[in-house]
Amino acid sequence: MPESRGYPRRRSSAKHEAIIESAIELADVEGYALTTIEKVAAHAGVGKATIYRWWKSRAELYTEVYQELVPLEELGRNTGNPRKDLTDLLKAVFRHYRQTPAGKILAGLISDSQLQASARDALKNNLVAGRKPLLLDILETARRDGSLEQGADTILIADALTGLIWRYLLVEPDSLKDDMAERMVAALVFRGTP
Repeated sequence: MPESRGYPRRRSSAKHEAIIESAIELADVEGYALTTIEKVAAHAGVGKATIYRWWKSRAELYTEVYQELVPLEELGRNTGNPRKDLTDLLKAVFRHYRQTPAGKILAGLISDSQLQASARDALKNNLVAGRKPLLLDILETARRDGSLEQGADTILIADALTGLIWRYLLVEPDSLKDDMAERMVAALVFRGTP
């Protein structure tokens, strides 16, 4: 249906894919901070207006790019062993940070969110809200099986773990490896060695 009647135009899957791929390539080469909508449009061979028709801001585009690079279905499952599940989840996330520009993108989104309400909203609503339930599911299993105290505040634990990951992502990204995942889970969540 025509856009003038209040219906958004359907996305061309070829253009959508070209934009996402261009955004990934540019973030990998130039970093998030130097990648503009204009550069993405030129690289993808589309008009800047096309991007702005589908995403309100660079942050909104890049939260979708992040979701493409770090898909929820690749982050593990709740198998009933919360310590292993949480460790595997962090290892998977850190692997994506090492193998793709996802870590650079998230660091850029965090940075932009300090100055731009639109970036803060995109980060909170498009990433944090959609991914936090995965952590909470594992932590709730831990509380039910006695790995965590019955009264443990799983929301606060999830936020503390996320904050710790973001701290390392921003200042020591090379430290986000398998051993760091194990240390974080042991120290912050389950208190001690396996």
